[in-house]
Amino acid sequence: MEEYISQPFELEENGSISFDNIDDAVSVVQKAIKNEDRLPDTKYFAVYISPVS
Repeated sequence: MEEYISQPFELEENGSISFDNIDDAVSVVQKAIKNEDRLPDTKYFAVYISPVS
């Protein structure tokens, strides 16, 4: 990934956010992100893998 984005990259091993109902996905993810401790001078991004093809 670092070669692709030309930036340092670390994967948060325990950073997965899962949900049981697609209708609740947005609120569950928002709540999890809001409650996450963040490091200063660090940029974060998320990848959503959809169950819909």
